Amino acid sequence: MWLLHDEFPPFGTESGRVPVVFDFDPQPDPPNRLTNALRLIWAIPVLLLAAVIGIGAYVVAVISWFAIVITGRHPRGMWEFVLKFLRFYLEVTAYTLLMTDTYPSFGRSTASMASPASTPGSPLPPPPGPPPPGPR
Repeated sequence: MWLLHDEFPPFGTESGRVPVVFDFDPQPDPPNRLTNALRLIWAIPVLLLAAVIGIGAYVVAVISWFAIVITGRHPRGMWEFVLKFLRFYLEVTAYTLLMTDTYPSFGRSTASMASPASTPGSPLPPPPGPPPPGPR
C-alpha cells in the first residue's frame, strides 16, 4: 500500500510476513450523545487537512516510485511522510466513524516507525549480469 512494503500479501486467512499490527481498545465509558451528534462538524477541519495532505502524499508516492526505479531504494524521508499520512488518515477515519474520541493529530506518532530496510520484506533482486562461474 502506497509503496511502504515490498512483498505481495498472501491469499486466504494466513497473515504471512506482512508487517501490520492492529490494536483496538474499546472505550470503557459510554459515548456522549452530544459529542457524537457534533462529531461531523468537528471533523470538517481535519477532513480538509487530510485531503490536502493526501494530495501531497500522492505526489510524494509518485516521485518516490521514480526514485525506487532509478536508485533501487526508497528514500527514507518520503517513506516516513507517506507512513505518517496513512496513520493520520486512519486516525481521521476512526474519529469520523465514532470509533474513538481522540481528535486526530498529524504530528503525533503512536507507534515506532520501522525503516523500509528493516521491514521483513524481500530486498530488490540483483541486477542481471553474467551467470556465475561453475559447472554446467
